[in-house]
Amino acid sequence: MGKEKLTKAPEVIAAIIGTIVGTLLVSILLGFLRGRIALETDVAVVAFVVAFLLLISIWVLLAIRWGLHLAIAAAAVMVTAAPLIPISVPPATPTPIPSPTKIPIPSPADQEARAFAEPILAAIAGREPTLSDDFSDPGSGWEIKTRHWGEIGYQDGEYFIIVNPPGCNLVVAPVPEVSDFVLEIDGRFVSGIDGGIFLQLYSWYVDFRSSYHPYPISGDYTVCVRPDGGLSIRRRVNTEGVYLCDIDGDAIKWGYETNHLQIIAKGPQIALYVNGEPLCLVYDETLSTGRIELRACCGHDDTPLRVHFDNFKIWDISDLSP
Repeated sequence: MGKEKLTKAPEVIAAIIGTIVGTLLVSILLGFLRGRIALETDVAVVAFVVAFLLLISIWVLLAIRWGLHLAIAAAAVMVTAAPLIPISVPPATPTPIPSPTKIPIPSPADQEARAFAEPILAAIAGREPTLSDDFSDPGSGWEIKTRHWGEIGYQDGEYFIIVNPPGCNLVVAPVPEVSDFVLEIDGRFVSGIDGGIFLQLYSWYVDFRSSYHPYPISGDYTVCVRPDGGLSIRRRVNTEGVYLCDIDGDAIKWGYETNHLQIIAKGPQIALYVNGEPLCLVYDETLSTGRIELRACCGHDDTPLRVHFDNFKIWDISDLSP
């Protein structure tokens, strides 16, 4: 009797070892399948596979040496117990992969815009503007008025336009009508775009060569900056409008950030720069002279749109050679 007990003792020990090994084996496998064990590197994957195969080898050897019935019993125990063992290896913090640096490659349109605009910008670099206004003086000549569709005026060193939706509001710049010019201005949305579903309906504008004389010469060119990063130039004659350029450029800042707009108009050529980058060059002979206007428009919403402008400058370049 004692001898039989001694004979079975190794089998019992083997069964216990097999149960422990098998339970760990299944626990690791379940932990991996459930995502509680994260393998972030190739080394971790190799180590996991080696450990897993080693445990399988030990369990198989135990099953062969001490009997299949003990192996089945151990398997039943380990399948039951494995889910209760909270094996969890916290995932390693992934190393951030730096985004590749974008190297701007000038497009043919950019190169054409620069070829047209850069000589003009260089020619006026040392010249005083025809009008320069940082809007620090409320008496500098821009209109101050409240209407049922909005309000225009000065505030904290900027000029503002408020639009009661839906609609537009504008102010005529206190400069003579011009044909050829360089214009610079900073513009930003201050409030009123958060609730807008279609951001293209919320915009600030610079209108130029604008005239409201009798038919057939009423019209203008309109540069539009949108809070969704869009920019366009549109020609209007009477009630018909045509987009001459409509783009989404990386140089255009979204939302409430300030955008610096430059318009270079000489004869039929018009170039647009935003934040120092050329984005558009168009050729159009339809309109030749007119007023400068600042404008803002908004869609159907309960919140008035508020836009602020600053650092307005304009140079008359009619004396420059084409």
